Amino acid sequence: MLHNKTYLYRLSEQLIRSNQPEHALTVKRHLARLAPTSSLLCDIGILHLENGEIHVADSLFSKAHQMTPNHITPVYNRFLVTKQTNDTLHGLRLAKKILHMPVRKINNIVLRARHEAKEYIKAQS
Repeated sequence: MLHNKTYLYRLSEQLIRSNQPEHALTVKRHLARLAPTSSLLCDIGILHLENGEIHVADSLFSKAHQMTPNHITPVYNRFLVTKQTNDTLHGLRLAKKILHMPVRKINNIVLRARHEAKEYIKAQS
């Protein structure tokens, strides 16, 4: 079972729902060694961000963005980091990038990212 990617992913999500983020992080790290994906790096980064490990999270989001430069999720996650660190200049740059990124499908993450980006730009003006 330790090499079954589907099992590991489902286990990690169940651990998150069971409020066991440390165990979920361990499973997701193991899964990332088996099959690293941009989405998985973002998931791991979010867990680090929730633990207050901002630099680790930002590094993971940056790697995820390098893997899939046309996906909005890694950019949005980096934007969340800039909001936590009060890095206004970088936050504005990422917010503008979010608003101008072409997307194949409009989903909840795209809508949320664009809404927060607009609000952030408006608040900084």
